[in-house]
Amino acid sequence: MMAIYTLKKLLWLVVALWLLVTLLFFLIYIPRPHGYAILAGDEGPLTPEQYQLLFGRPIYQQYGEWIWNAVQGDLGQSLWTGEPVTGMISERLPYTFSLMIFALVFSLALTIPIGVISARKRNTFADYGLRTFQYSFMSIPVFWIGTLIFILSWPAGSLWRRVEPVSLFSDPLTALRIYILPAIIIALSVAAIGSRLLRSSILKQKWSVTEGSERVNYVLPMISVFAAQVSLLLGATVIMEPPFYIPGLGTLLISAVNALDLPVIMGAAVFFGVVVLGVNFLVDIIRGLIDPRVRSGTAQPELISQIMDY
Repeated sequence: MMAIYTLKKLLWLVVALWLLVTLLFFLIYIPRPHGYAILAGDEGPLTPEQYQLLFGRPIYQQYGEWIWNAVQGDLGQSLWTGEPVTGMISERLPYTFSLMIFALVFSLALTIPIGVISARKRNTFADYGLRTFQYSFMSIPVFWIGTLIFILSWPAGSLWRRVEPVSLFSDPLTALRIYILPAIIIALSVAAIGSRLLRSSILKQKWSVTEGSERVNYVLPMISVFAAQVSLLLGATVIMEPPFYIPGLGTLLISAVNALDLPVIMGAAVFFGVVVLGVNFLVDIIRGLIDPRVRSGTAQPELISQIMDY
């Protein structure tokens, strides 16, 4: 049963990845001559021949070539620098992962106790207080909080401009000093949503009151919320990296959008999508190992209601 369930999930992963790549490609690469003509100007990075190669060929031909090259690990080259997109992503990946790891740790440290206490103390003073925190940070955009705190801490803001970029994997102490403020800002917003999801998921679990099932009653929602938080963290890092001078994938993606560097935009967007789909696939497998209802499909309607009704 578990082997069939895993095979189904793997098949859906491949289909979802193909749909993601196809949608992104046609949204990004459909020729718009008036919009992209500036790239072929005298001061742009493209010669007329390069412009014709990129935008003058049939779209299906470009699509097929991109898929074939991507399968071999080639995501193209930057239109401005000529660097391989794969190399640009791998170079900036440690900085993004460092911020995400710190933010994830802080987020889980807030999400789990807030969600569990709010569920166990349902409709009490403690629950109302924690729900106020949840609604407050769910309604305030993370970039607004980050900008406000960055402005208020302006004397310390030179820290991010002075320190040479480091990753958690090369210098943990310096990395903690650099990433702690943006990580906490991200964690507050993500924890507000995650703890609300966790509260609803715990309250909706249908298990008999035994010691073993009681543990599962809390473990399953935590696993599902973890997958949701990874997706939220990826989106938040894109917004929070530039203000704090973090040279990660978020900064790369925003710079590429401003420069209309299509291969970089495509490569970074696909990478983010692969991470999200991969995490959700692993979470589905873990949930299937723990809960037989997930393997049989009987828990799916309940899971959907847990995610939607937070």
